[in-house]
Amino acid sequence: MKRYIIIITGLVALTALAPYFSFAQFGTTTIDGINIEDIINKINNPLTGLELILENKILSPGAVVRFSVNTYSTDLQKVTFTWLHNGKQILSGKGEVSATITLGPPGIADTTAVVAMTDDGNKMVLQKRVLTRNPPMPSLFTHKSLKPFSLAG
Repeated sequence: MKRYIIIITGLVALTALAPYFSFAQFGTTTIDGINIEDIINKINNPLTGLELILENKILSPGAVVRFSVNTYSTDLQKVTFTWLHNGKQILSGKGEVSATITLGPPGIADTTAVVAMTDDGNKMVLQKRVLTRNPPMPSLFTHKSLKPFSLAG
């Protein structure tokens, strides 16, 4: 029991003395290569909670799909959105919270991005990639043999 009390007392003493052994950093805003000002700006950015949502569940080549943005941290009607599909601007304007695109052929990835900009200069870029594939081919064979359905007996 004495051993545990000594260990706990030593840990408390080391914890109390730890601030005296640390080194203060003046004139720098980075710690281990992380820019503290960037982190503070992201925390203060009203667009931090912004998310890009793909509303369609069925994705097939040539399908018309809808993307939208959502957040609980700011009024989206006061934000200017610029929508890009495969690098080309398709829509821009204040309060444009959704965009509709047509997916390309199978095997080609479609990239949709949205740039959100507030009046005071806060900016956030979000993007999603959608890769469509051909629908699966129906099986012409039974699970019990390699004979086609018409010949299975």
